[in-house]
Amino acid sequence: ALPEGHPFGATVRDAVVAAGGEEPLSVGAPYGSDLRQYAAAGIPTVQYGPGNIEDAHAVDESVPIDEVVLSARAYAHLLLRHCGR
Repeated sequence: ALPEGHPFGATVRDAVVAAGGEEPLSVGAPYGSDLRQYAAAGIPTVQYGPGNIEDAHAVDESVPIDEVVLSARAYAHLLLRHCGR
């Protein structure tokens, strides 16, 4: 879990918007993720990406290419803002 008001959440949100996406919601999820390993080490984490979690790891899983492109753009913005300081 990312602490409420942690600046990394806003950084990710701003990167998505800068990439041309709608402002993403910040919500919890009822499933597990490897991000728990980073969180346990004190590293702030946010899970963001293309597709619908309901389709993940399913037979005939697919992701719309426009969502993949948007996510790649958001990651680029995030890297430039967060790591290019």
